[in-house]
Amino acid sequence: MYSYGTRLQCFTLPVISVRRGHTFGRNRSLMTEKNASYHKIKTRREHEFMPIYPCLEERLQELNAEVRDPELYKKVNIGFGRLEKESKKQVMKKRKAFLSKLKQDKKLAELAFHKKLEIDIDAVQQEWLTDEGPGHISRLAEHFGIFKDLFGPFAFFEPLVPLHVTYDFDEETVSPVYRGNIIKPAEALNTPTVRFNSPADALWTLQLTNPDGDLYKHDSECLHWLVTNIRGGDMSTGTTVVPYLPPVPPRGIGYQRLVFVLYRQSEPAPDMASLSPKEPFDLRERSFSTEAWYRQHEDLLTPGGLCWFNSDWDISLDHYYQHTLGMKIPVYEYQFPQPYLREEVVHPVDKNFITYLNIRRDCKERAEELLKKRLKNLHPFKKETPRLPYPCAHPISLDLPSWQSDEIKKERDAYGDYKELYRNDYKVDTLDNEVLLHEAAVVEIEKKHSRRIGPDYKKVHIGKRKTRELAEKAAAENNKKKEGSD
Repeated sequence: MYSYGTRLQCFTLPVISVRRGHTFGRNRSLMTEKNASYHKIKTRREHEFMPIYPCLEERLQELNAEVRDPELYKKVNIGFGRLEKESKKQVMKKRKAFLSKLKQDKKLAELAFHKKLEIDIDAVQQEWLTDEGPGHISRLAEHFGIFKDLFGPFAFFEPLVPLHVTYDFDEETVSPVYRGNIIKPAEALNTPTVRFNSPADALWTLQLTNPDGDLYKHDSECLHWLVTNIRGGDMSTGTTVVPYLPPVPPRGIGYQRLVFVLYRQSEPAPDMASLSPKEPFDLRERSFSTEAWYRQHEDLLTPGGLCWFNSDWDISLDHYYQHTLGMKIPVYEYQFPQPYLREEVVHPVDKNFITYLNIRRDCKERAEELLKKRLKNLHPFKKETPRLPYPCAHPISLDLPSWQSDEIKKERDAYGDYKELYRNDYKVDTLDNEVLLHEAAVVEIEKKHSRRIGPDYKKVHIGKRKTRELAEKAAAENNKKKEGSD
């Protein structure tokens, strides 16, 4: 029996039986909604002010500025507009008519059924770039946050000009830039090759910017490359305002976006010498804002091409930071929240006090202690002493206390934090090499972890199985001697 009560009445609720349906109907009058005392409490509070809070969906709609004023916060297309833009219904109607026409071709359907139909992938790619590709790329760029970080939260454009960018990795391999693929800094070390279709007298501007790469200013970009007055799609005719800088994402920062934007110029661009850095490898002088720069030249530039790639740290950047940029290697570390620890007690019950104390120590202090312990046993001009092949088979001195014996066992087995002592360990077959086996045993003795052993130390290290075989062999020899004497 379980007791439930209110301020006005107390009643008991019987235990639910196996036949739940009958129990539910029999005890329906005892539920809170049907209880008379509940209604009395409810009516007593009717005169009080009870605020009704909106749900999460209603609150999000109130905070959404686009819902409050859709005209003011409507997104604006800052790129080229399409001359003929069909509605979605018209596109689907044409697509269905085209599919029904293809299905009537029996020869084509037979080839497709037997998986022998050949399709020109290049033609499909070219048709996609001029048909639905710009819309797909625009939605993908919005998903990556490129429009928001470069041009503000209410600007976008459809890249109607296909932009092809490739990096020459070596004589036979190139690394193309698509839309969000990964290219390492070692691959993008040299100036890329840029191609796009253009009328002979058209002028263009190409920009390469990193919205995540400014190490000195918040909400700013790092301008990696800027070329203006490119005539007819020939990059050699352009004016290099900002020289090319390869991606330099620091260690620990994750992936960074490097965005190529192609602008169509309505007239020759004015002098932009103010953007040229005095020192080409000074990252402070490459701080940039695409939104402010575009607002200044809005009547001159119209974005028409777009592609981007992601890049993260690799080992080649250490040399580049030190010798080319002339700066220290930046390293970022994530600050994890401190784990919850109970209040420390003087005498913890059923806990190893060494482990109990190590939990409350700084992890860097503990790592430094283990590193010093490992370096203490290393010689700069000799090979590292190999580990014991069977660590637990080696005896531990009985003069040591139990907690110290447990720590020695953990250290030999590389358990927990002690794995840092053998992180660069290499496998050595000490069973067949008596010299290395003897060195490993001597090290254990010098650490005062075990007593000095005699000439038969090999039996201890080669394991229990071999020890048993040696014991059986010795017993058999003794039996033979006894039989011979008899």
